[in-house]
Amino acid sequence: MRIDEGTKRGPRNLHATHILKDESTRREAIPHNLDINYVLDLYLSEPRTSRIAEKLGVKRSTLTFWLREQDPERWKMVQILRALLKKEDGDEGIETARDALGLARAREMLRSGQWDLERLDAATFGPKQEVTHHASGPLIQINVAPIGQVALQQVSETAVSSTPLIQGK
Repeated sequence: MRIDEGTKRGPRNLHATHILKDESTRREAIPHNLDINYVLDLYLSEPRTSRIAEKLGVKRSTLTFWLREQDPERWKMVQILRALLKKEDGDEGIETARDALGLARAREMLRSGQWDLERLDAATFGPKQEVTHHASGPLIQINVAPIGQVALQQVSETAVSSTPLIQGK
């Protein structure tokens, strides 16, 4: 066998079958009696959304879509709280890291929490871009005299300048 021919292989499966999970136990629709408060509490206590979806017997994407449609404001607040918890866990992990791997993991958790907070609540956690200008422009003062006074002033200036000065007498 020549080295430049390579090894002949059969057809390749582009989708990894070991990653696909058993979808037969999951339903497409959210149960009608599912309480959004219960799901949001689960979201705060459970670190992974896929586990919550598995508990409820639905797909993760279906659950996320349902939460966003049911109460978008509370869903956003819960996401902000979760990001704050992740940031705090990262801070604590940095302080208590015993080795380089633990420290690196804690830093990544901190960065992830900060990134989420910047996007979810930019008014509080986003970069501030305040620009304050303290500039004063030139001060221009214009005095306008009434027309009669201007004409009188022009006449008096011409009369004074046309009279010759006499010296010595």
